Amino acid sequence: MNIKLVRAQARQLQLQHPKVFSYFALPTFLTILASYMLTGTDITETLAHMELREGMLFLLSRQIFPAIIGFILSFLYLGATFRFLISASSKGEKNFGIFTIFQSQYFTPAFLTLFIKQVILSLWGSLLYVSQLLLTVVSYHVLAINESFSTTSTLRADTPEVQAMLKLAPTMTTGLLMALVGLLLFLPFYYQYSLVELILYSRLMTGTYDGPMSILRQSKEEMKGFKSHRLVLDLSLLGWQILSFFTLGMANFYVKPYATSCQIIFYHTLLQKRMQADSRFQQKAPDLPKSNPLD
Repeated sequence: MNIKLVRAQARQLQLQHPKVFSYFALPTFLTILASYMLTGTDITETLAHMELREGMLFLLSRQIFPAIIGFILSFLYLGATFRFLISASSKGEKNFGIFTIFQSQYFTPAFLTLFIKQVILSLWGSLLYVSQLLLTVVSYHVLAINESFSTTSTLRADTPEVQAMLKLAPTMTTGLLMALVGLLLFLPFYYQYSLVELILYSRLMTGTYDGPMSILRQSKEEMKGFKSHRLVLDLSLLGWQILSFFTLGMANFYVKPYATSCQIIFYHTLLQKRMQADSRFQQKAPDLPKSNPLD
């Protein structure tokens, strides 16, 4: 799969449908607002006086509410994606808005599907998540120790501060190894289910939704042999994600629609290759207008 071509076609799709930016504007704004409101006070001093396990539990408790907010916001992004697909299709419910996703005929299937997907990914990503908590606590301990140095002249191997840092080194190494192993375990499942939202759209719009597990199985089946291609696509967008980070999310007003366009084109390209290679894969992709870049 030519990732450069996928990105070029995604940009062309955006040019053909400039309203896509308005669809993602509200969820992007609410995400930025939530990030600002959920930014807590400095916890360096608090974590510095906690044991590793206590600190990890403390961080976990602080992330439960943001995780719930993030899950709720994911429905707005899903609604924006559906609205984009419908506006770009040659047929469909033209009056579909991003809040239409909360209507019962859409919300219940979407909630069940996204919830089960999130549970599965959370289980396979648990080692990665634990390693992140561990490394975060250790990092705060190191920062607290670093602040305790009065001058660089006290940096000797026998000073208590240096000894404390050396004691944290094995834990830091363990956390890094856990993160590496956890990432290797998590990524295959993350990309295995990366088509769930687009398949959900196809099923809901065609009236063929038959449960969340069926969608997860279809995503798993269709992504066989293409997970590495999707990884390359995401890596090619890494620069945009970094820009979004440094602009405190403001760049997401462009990045989110662009990334979604890339995912849609990726899905179309994948299905075309599947149908060319094997007649078993006859799932129809979400309709795009006749002038779409794939024609």
